[in-house]
Amino acid sequence: MWNGLADKLAAPAPDGQGAARACLIRAPHTKVWRMEAALDTFPPDEPCSVLCFGAHPDDVEMAMGGTVAALVAGGSKVGIVDLTRGELGTYGDAPTRLGEAENAARALGVARRVYSHPDGGVQDDLKTRHQIVGLLRELRPSLVFAPWPHARTGAMDGRANVDHIACGLAVREATKLARMRKLMAELPSHSVRRLVYYMAPDTQQPSYCVDVSQFREQIEAGIKAHASQLEIRRGERSVLELLMMLREEVGLRLGVQLAEAFMVEDALFGPARILEEI
Repeated sequence: MWNGLADKLAAPAPDGQGAARACLIRAPHTKVWRMEAALDTFPPDEPCSVLCFGAHPDDVEMAMGGTVAALVAGGSKVGIVDLTRGELGTYGDAPTRLGEAENAARALGVARRVYSHPDGGVQDDLKTRHQIVGLLRELRPSLVFAPWPHARTGAMDGRANVDHIACGLAVREATKLARMRKLMAELPSHSVRRLVYYMAPDTQQPSYCVDVSQFREQIEAGIKAHASQLEIRRGERSVLELLMMLREEVGLRLGVQLAEAFMVEDALFGPARILEEI
């Protein structure tokens, strides 16, 4: 059922532990920044077909863990890249969160790389964009996910975290720059087929909805792997309850048990729909 999910998502729309050490590499017409990863489980010299970017080491699992599980079930090689170690969070410290990130990746069957951009200080700047360009050219994904960069919701809504917005913007610009052959010319250019955004806002019609009803176990395992973050509560509800309720609400509108919503920036994509029987 899930074979080809990555191709479907990537298809053109109808009508449309310590501080990181940075080393500078000079190339014609540009400066390329690379940063050493705090955690890296990617197999060397092996591309991945789907790359999911997050600002913190739980963003992907909490927002789109079911879709990750569906992509893996369909045979896609999926990787997660976190820009920060989440060290500024109320719960957990950087070493704890790195261990949790590795456990979550193992639970979902994906590779993971965690960088050490400052938590709370992710920037959509040239340095970050060039780093992401390098990742895109190294790993050569056809489908890329990132946080929705236009979130402007309330202070208690994590989707509007400044790091999420900056991450989404930097990934968007990097997907454009990755195509430019004269930029970072020592790395072959790469064209991403589609950039899809998670953390879709409640106030807009989503572009895609993925039925993840059969992946409840994997969704919960990915979230529970971030054990330190399970202490987060909103009133009487735990973060796990809230995240599953969000999926249930999206699914209810579409007639399924659980669904995850996504946005694209293509012009008038059309009504939301469940990607099934692909």
